[in-house]
Amino acid sequence: MDHIDYVIKQLVADKADHAFVRSNTTPDTDLFEFYNALALRIASLFLEESLSFADADTAINNLNIIWLDDAVKCDFPEPAYSVYLAFDAGEYSVDNKDHIELYTRPELRRLLNDA
Repeated sequence: MDHIDYVIKQLVADKADHAFVRSNTTPDTDLFEFYNALALRIASLFLEESLSFADADTAINNLNIIWLDDAVKCDFPEPAYSVYLAFDAGEYSVDNKDHIELYTRPELRRLLNDA
């Protein structure tokens, strides 16, 4: 398991906080670049079906809570925020349509293609 996958595993298990994520970066790592790498890896694992929607959604929601500490001082990390919004679009369906297939998967594919 590589370093990013280990952090994602902790995000899924609700065991990661801001201090944990910061402790898993190197001094020369830009924190927002790390957030983006984590988010894109979460998207990739979901599309590969290595993470369920529930686990990927939990991981990206937990990551969002963590980066909000830093985003107060500057803009949200991109494309991490767009990955978060893509998962958010799949969380609820009020029209009996599969929002994961309609919105989440296509948007994640687009974001990964653009990355």
